[in-house]
Parts: sequence; structure tokens; C-alpha cells
Amino acid sequence: MLVDASYITDELERAKLIADHTTNFIVFTDAYGLIMWVNKTFERATEYSLNEVIGRKPGDVLQGPLTNTETISFMSKNIKDAVRFKVDVINYTKSGKEYWVEVDIIPLKNKADKVIGYMSIQNNVSNVKMVIGEMLNAKAILRTVLDTVPFHVSVKDAQGRFMFYNQAFLNDFMQGNVENEALVPRKLSPVEYKVLTTNQKIVLEQNLVIRGEVRSFLTLKFPVENSVGQVAMVGRVSIDFTELRQTKETLREQEQLYFSTVKSINDGVATIDKSFKISYINPSAERMIGYKLNEVQGKLFYDVLHFSFAADDDEMINPLQCRLDEDNDVLKNEIYILSKSGKKIPVESSLTEMLDSNENYAGIVIFFKDISDRVARTKLEADMEVRRMAAMIEGQEGERSRIAKELHDGLGQMLNLIKMKLYMSIQHSDDELLHLIDDTIQEATRMSENLIPAKLRDFDLATALNALVKQLNTIYNLKISFYSSINNKIVDNKKINLYRIAQEAINNALKHSGASQISVSLIEDDEIIRLSVEDNGRGIDHDNLEKGDMKTRSFHHGMANMRERTKIMNGFLIIESNKGLGTLIISEIPK
Repeated sequence: MLVDASYITDELERAKLIADHTTNFIVFTDAYGLIMWVNKTFERATEYSLNEVIGRKPGDVLQGPLTNTETISFMSKNIKDAVRFKVDVINYTKSGKEYWVEVDIIPLKNKADKVIGYMSIQNNVSNVKMVIGEMLNAKAILRTVLDTVPFHVSVKDAQGRFMFYNQAFLNDFMQGNVENEALVPRKLSPVEYKVLTTNQKIVLEQNLVIRGEVRSFLTLKFPVENSVGQVAMVGRVSIDFTELRQTKETLREQEQLYFSTVKSINDGVATIDKSFKISYINPSAERMIGYKLNEVQGKLFYDVLHFSFAADDDEMINPLQCRLDEDNDVLKNEIYILSKSGKKIPVESSLTEMLDSNENYAGIVIFFKDISDRVARTKLEADMEVRRMAAMIEGQEGERSRIAKELHDGLGQMLNLIKMKLYMSIQHSDDELLHLIDDTIQEATRMSENLIPAKLRDFDLATALNALVKQLNTIYNLKISFYSSINNKIVDNKKINLYRIAQEAINNALKHSGASQISVSLIEDDEIIRLSVEDNGRGIDHDNLEKGDMKTRSFHHGMANMRERTKIMNGFLIIESNKGLGTLIISEIPK
């Protein structure tokens, strides 16, 4: 690229504006390879600012222990020869995280064909490298396992190229140069296109020519996701059932033969005919719901398979209605299935239609997987987190209590003693000094009171909150009201946590809301205790919260503190706020 040096200077500012909005990393260096400018994408991705890298060589900043030395030599040679080139290389962020980039280095020359600098365009290809590695590893494992089975297995990508096939498929369908033939793009069949675009499994009967003979297959076509969870391929599993296909009445036998291949899997499978009657359930489904196949065969599916949203929810889900809205398929979420014994089991579920040989609707297949272990593990992790937070908060409160006691019994007593000795030793009392000591004693008392209020130690929660409100009313020029309907004593740990939540909510209102009125209420009913703090201030400005300055970080920390304290009491926190309409914070816990 031939350019004039002055032209580069003139165009650099305009190039910066464009480069700062691209997803690529842009680096300009001088003729000696020293960095002159990088775009904002480079700064965000590498964690280095322009000031940190300017005047340094890119390799000195970005390369690390796993950067290939041959690649470095290749880059150095091409830079020395002043030729444009592309190469993939491992780089490192400022914090040491490695990532792959595709580097396109372009030498910049003046009209005299002299190199005056370089432009480097870098594209992060870490995800591509990871996907390729995962695909190769998965392909090797699948081939080892599936080459031993007698049925056909294959996977096509969206262009119709075979990305995987087992030995049985190779023997019956592939001819000539296998690798070249597999990579030839093919038009997807209507069924395959439907699987790819709707993320559905489809079961159908197919007649295929194998070595000149027409054979009948029962085929399952299903979506295959890539490493980032996107449906990118279509899988196929086919079982030859030619000998069994005598009449249309034998279709059920073919289905049973097909589903016999999945008897050993952990997922429950139930097939439902066009009359909504159960035609088959596999052994995993039998174990899960407690019914035997002969007990449910021929029964309406909704008399046997009962799904609900939650373990304590008696409202049943109709899976057929769930499929009416494909963008909101609730079966993809965690739901519960009711067993014969009345036990509710957490499952992940999905359903797909069955098609006959003419691709006409023939019924439905429902899949459901027992996720009890996962749910139990998630609950255990949540319980452990709650216990961790409870222990941390208990430790904080213990430390508050210790410091408050030291302030009151130690520093406070010493200050009083100093005051007495000064009063006795000074012939002409120094009023200013004594007044200063009085202020110091009051400040120590206030700090002790903030750390652990005496009323919170000695009285019930309502009394402590009422005292807090009265104290704040004497300090601030606004109206703070308090109402309580608590009758029963609250245990100490809940009392402390609710007091701290109220204290945090009131402080947030005082510091951030600009309110003229704050109301605090503590209400009890048969099952819950509800603490609410409401103000008439400016509300929460969600846009400003994204700025992340010291003030908003403090606000976020306070909100997190209230949530954690509510969570360890098995309650939930509600925050309702709109800009200009005030804020309502409710902490509701079980009695």
C-alpha cells in the first residue's frame, strides 16, 4: 500500500473514529514496529490502555509462554520483507488470559516505496479454535462407540455436508472417494430443514435403496447443537425393520422395535398415538412414574402423565398446549411429573411429532429426564451459600459488638477519666478543651450506638426501630414515621438482620433519594413478618447505576447486603421504584 506520510497523519483521526467502532483490534506501528495507536476494541480485549503500550512492540506486550516460536519467526521475516500476511497466533491479556487472534499485517509505504509504518488488523478467533477442538474430540469418541452398533448414524451440517457417520452408514451409503463425497454440499430434505429450523425431533418411516434392494427404515431425525448451544446440524439414527413391515397394523411393532434401542437410557420416553392414547413407555419411564407398560397402554395420556410447574403446585400442565407457542415452550424448563405413588419428580421434558411413511402425522413422542440429583445439588449449593453468608454476617455482627464494647467500655471510660483529671488539675478550667472532650465522648458513644444500638441488645425490634426513627428525626430535616403490629418476640438473629435491612434502606433514602418523607412499617400476620421502607424521593435512576462510580457502588453494596440478609432468613426482597416516583423496599420472611 503506497501512501504519503502526511496523508497518514491527516487520515489518522478519521480512521480512529471508524476503528473505535469495529469489533476487530486495530494497531498502528511506526517503521520500527513501535506502537503508535490502538483502537478501543484492542484496549477492552487486551486490558492494556493506549498509554501502556505506546512506544512498545506488540510482541513484547502480547506474546507469552504458549506463543509458537515458529509463528513469531514467520511474522518477523514477513515484517522485515515488508509484505502483507495473515497468521493465527496465541496472545495474552494484561491479566494473563490467553486468546487466539487472526492477525492481518499490512505494511504502509510512501510514494517512494519506503515503509513508514504497519497496520495490524486482529480478529479474535478463540471461540472458533475451541469449537474445532471440541468437534474433533467429540467426533473421535462418537466414532469409537457408534461404529459397533448395527444401525445407521450420521450428522449433516446446514449445507448438507456429512460431518459424522458410523461404519454401518459408510458401508451402506458411501461410495468412491469417501472424504470428498462426504464434504459435497447436498440440499437438505424438507424433514431435515424442519428439524434445523424448528429444533424438533421427528420420527418417520423411510424406504431406501441399499445395494439395489429397497429396505424399510424407522428413522429419528433430531437437532444437534454446537458448543455455544446453537442448532447447527441435523442428526439421524435409522433402524432397518424391512422384515417386520408386513401390513400397516405392524407399525406399532416397528415402533416398539425402534424404542427397544433406548431401553437402557436414563431418559423416560412415552409414545402417544393420534387418539392421544399411550402406545409405549420405555423402562426408564416405568421406573420414573411407577406404572408398567401394560397398565398404561391404550389409556389417554393425560390420565397417566401429570406435569406441573412446581413441587407444591397442584395445577397440571397440558404438554400439547405448551407446544402451541413454540417460542415459549415451558417443557424446556424445569417441571415436575407426578408418579403413581404421588411423588413429584423434577424433570426436563420435550416432545416431538411422529410421522408415517408418507410424512403424515402419526402421533407424539414425549421425552422426560429425571434431574432430581441436579435439583438436590443446586439446593445443597444454595443452602451452603446461605450458610456461608449467615456465618459471614454473624461474624460481622460479632465484630461490631466487640468494637462497640471497646468503644464504650474502653475509649469512653478513658475519655471520662481524662476529663475528670483535667477538671481537677487545671486551676482555671479550659472550657474549650472540656467541650472538645465532651464532643469526643459523644462521638464515641454515637459510633458505639451505630455499631450495635443498646436498644437492639436490650429491647424488641419494634422498640429499636422506633428509637432509630426518633434519633434520625432529630438529625435530619424531614419526616420519618414508624408503625408496628408485631406481637411476638423475634429471635435475635432475625431481629439483627431486619434492623440492619431497615437501617440500610433508610440510609439509602437519606443519601440518594432527596425524599421529604420516609415511612417504616413492621407488620406480622399468621405466616410472615414484613418490613417495609418507603420514600417519596426521586426513585432509582437505573441509567446512572450503570456508571459505577463510588456513590453507585455504595448503593449496589447496600442493596446486595439487604438481599443477602433476607436470603439467609429464607425470605425474599422486593424493590419497587421508578424515576421520580419514590422507592418501596419490602423484606418478607417466614415466622
